[in-house]
Amino acid sequence: MSYSPPPYPGSQPPADPPGGQWNNPSSSNQWSPPGGGQPVPSQRPGGVTAAAVITIILSAITTLLGIAFVATSGPIANLVRDNPELLEGVSTTDRQDILEFIDAALIGVGIFTLIIGVIGIVLGVLVLKPRPWARILLTIGAGLTAVVGLFMTLNIVGLPWLAGSIAVIVLLYVGKASDWFAGRPPRT
Repeated sequence: MSYSPPPYPGSQPPADPPGGQWNNPSSSNQWSPPGGGQPVPSQRPGGVTAAAVITIILSAITTLLGIAFVATSGPIANLVRDNPELLEGVSTTDRQDILEFIDAALIGVGIFTLIIGVIGIVLGVLVLKPRPWARILLTIGAGLTAVVGLFMTLNIVGLPWLAGSIAVIVLLYVGKASDWFAGRPPRT
């Protein structure tokens, strides 16, 4: 006696949709949602990739700046200590307080900058997967970076961060990005 599987409910199994793209391994740019529905693109939109690359590059630079702040805090304090004319008019007791403040401020700013840079790198990597929460957090971070960059443009240093953060926000929401993050087929 041989075993035969029970018949499929109804006369035949459901047919593939037009184009036959359900669970078709040759269709590399789409995946089939469980329970049916239209195929969803698995290929990441170029704008999302560009936003992630911009984020990772600017965040890596930010991380390196944080490391530089921490590494140079001691030498900068020593430079001020060795050149008393830099603090001309400041009493001797206040000089020590100023030197300690400079050292602590550079270390504090450096650690904060380092943490922000690492968070940016992590969000830049996570946004490469369709994770809507990563897109939201990256949008918030890019918005805050734009505000800081706007103030820093007074000395031109913040211009790359201002332009980059605006580009990231735009790229995360234009084209097929919203559909990709929502896991739905792109609107035509």
